Amino acid sequence: MLKGRRVLEAAPILDQTAAFWDCCKKMLAAPLAAGYAYKNETDRLIVWPNGGRIRAKTAHDADSLRGDYADLLILDEFSLMNPNAWEEVGAPMLLDNDGDAIFIGTPKRKNHFFQFFVRGMGDTTGRWK
Repeated sequence: MLKGRRVLEAAPILDQTAAFWDCCKKMLAAPLAAGYAYKNETDRLIVWPNGGRIRAKTAHDADSLRGDYADLLILDEFSLMNPNAWEEVGAPMLLDNDGDAIFIGTPKRKNHFFQFFVRGMGDTTGRWK
């Protein structure tokens, strides 16, 4: 966000996004208090003067991410999300700007997140590290 990037963090439930949101507000408390950045509690959105932003949303339903945009998409607890959160919404969201994605979580058996882990372990290009 400080470099003008649009950061979108998504997690399956509100409590998980709340932890991220609270951390962001704590780290940016001084500029927020000084009115340097815009904050919207309802939308969980902080906008920096350079156009960068941080937003936290729930992704219990991948469709809730549609219509948003990001340069950096953080899918927190991805193993608990439907795989289409990435396949149908997240990946297309990043195509316009060659954005980045971070997947966080613990694989639950051999589900879609485990497959991403395996892909990353075998990647020699650095794209899936």
